[in-house]
Amino acid sequence: MNKKLFAMLIVLMLTLTSVPAFAADHKGVPEDITFEQFINADDSEQDESFQGSPEQAQQPVIFEKTITVTRDGGKYKIGFVTLFFKKDFLAPERLPATFEVKVCVKDGSPGVEINPSTTGFQKDVIIKVNHYKGLLYDVDSGKNVKVKVKKQLIKAEHFSWFRFR
Repeated sequence: MNKKLFAMLIVLMLTLTSVPAFAADHKGVPEDITFEQFINADDSEQDESFQGSPEQAQQPVIFEKTITVTRDGGKYKIGFVTLFFKKDFLAPERLPATFEVKVCVKDGSPGVEINPSTTGFQKDVIIKVNHYKGLLYDVDSGKNVKVKVKKQLIKAEHFSWFRFR
């Protein structure tokens, strides 16, 4: 009886003491997060590249990125905007899909333009917009303008131009 108890205690001690060593050796955390974790994430790391006046800005303040989304979906940050693609958001024969994403001002309103225009999503794509107060390039006027964007979520059923509130 004592031998069994002693053996069980040794196994329990080895199990409990090996977990922190494994955790300390782990090199990274996978990007697999749930939709709720994504929506409720802390937005404290705001990506505001410029806070000055339009006269101080020499270069256009525009956020652009080319992204390729695979069958597994994923999360992509472009400036103060994050795109969240669920697994199999498009039909398998249409994946992987490459998109050009641009955050700028058009027709006097800040927003995000995603090209090519795409329809037929099997699952919604979520566009999470963090609070942003600063300069953004107006493609119509050809200069930076001051904008103030509220934190918001946009459920995209297709891709084109999405205006921020």
